[in-house]
Amino acid sequence: MAKFFHGIYYGLPLPKPQWREQSTRSLLFKDYDVRFKVLFFGRLFAAMGWSVSMPFLAIYMSETLLIDPGIVALTYTVAALFGALSQIIAGELADRIGRRVTMVFAMSVRVAIFILIAAAVHFQLGFMPLAILMTASSITGNTFHPAANAMITDIVPPSRRVEGFSLNRVGINIGWAVGPAMGGISSQFLSYSITFMLTAVLSAITLVMIIIYVKESCPTGAVEKFKLRNVLEIRKDRNFIIYSLFTVFASIIAMQMVSTLSMYSQRYTEITEAELGGLFALNGVLVVFLQFPVSRALSKYRLTTLLAVGTILYCVGYLSVSFFTTFALLLVSMTIVTLGEIVSSPPAMALVGNMAPSTRRGEYMGVFGLFESMGGSFGPLIGGIAIDSFPTMPIMIWTIPCLFGLVAAVGFIILGKRLKKETDTGSL
Repeated sequence: MAKFFHGIYYGLPLPKPQWREQSTRSLLFKDYDVRFKVLFFGRLFAAMGWSVSMPFLAIYMSETLLIDPGIVALTYTVAALFGALSQIIAGELADRIGRRVTMVFAMSVRVAIFILIAAAVHFQLGFMPLAILMTASSITGNTFHPAANAMITDIVPPSRRVEGFSLNRVGINIGWAVGPAMGGISSQFLSYSITFMLTAVLSAITLVMIIIYVKESCPTGAVEKFKLRNVLEIRKDRNFIIYSLFTVFASIIAMQMVSTLSMYSQRYTEITEAELGGLFALNGVLVVFLQFPVSRALSKYRLTTLLAVGTILYCVGYLSVSFFTTFALLLVSMTIVTLGEIVSSPPAMALVGNMAPSTRRGEYMGVFGLFESMGGSFGPLIGGIAIDSFPTMPIMIWTIPCLFGLVAAVGFIILGKRLKKETDTGSL
């Protein structure tokens, strides 16, 4: 018994269940480390848990607590910014105390936070406790991701990193596809507090999976006393800084989907809210079914080339929205946008993994996540400014964010000329 608990604490491998060979070596997961499979399903449950309740928290705040929608939106923005900043520290923790310990810590605290949110809703504690807890949830979620991405980079060889991050995105998107439906049913027929308890349970499943089946992957020699100046030294890696800066521009165009597209569709198109939901559903379905085969088919191309092509597809897809007003044609636009997401997202993480020294992968993931989140935060703002500035010119509304995308695409091409081929490839 003592050996059993010792193994759980330190993440040592436990005896493998005697499953049939076919079930453990499925086509998609063939030859992958067991930790990769655990992270796939763990992030699936984590994404499902988050999307079960957090989108409905805004409805609870505005309709039940009667908080001004602008205040609710500001709360989400503040939470996102704190979460983005936390990624730097999270990356450092992943390198110094380990990927596994960081993930276990982050998910443990997150489970507790969701339980507290459920209690705050049940006992009607008001807006401020929920705002604080939501910010804490964003911080813990963003603490988890750099460590998970660093572990994937540790255990997946460079020749399969694009494929690996593609599979990881499929798992997350399955969670995002299922979660809101579960949350809608729970919120409508049960209660908001039970909905948040469901989030806590799903997050706890992820936590237990990591505790039992995931052992540490952090390379030896990475642990040292934390110093802020060590984080700042990353600026000496000019190629990585260039990449991160252009990623800000790419994230601006990528984040036009929810906020800008939603507002635009109600003012300038003929589609209903239900049809708008259908557009978002199409995005999730396409990612689930096309992400892996498309990434595998494109694995022979340089990563920066895929980033440029994916960003251009984003621009083409969003620019086409200015010419379409019907649901059928907007489905075409969403398909093009989703293809941009499918082509560019896995290479983005794979390139970070290739550029990072083995002992600093968490740090690089954290810093990259910060830049990416900054662009994501500015994206809806720029889209909103475009709508307000050109209310009678749909083409200009979409041209403005697309200009940021074009800058990113050119930047990725320039970066590709600076990088060595072995760094800029997803298939060696």
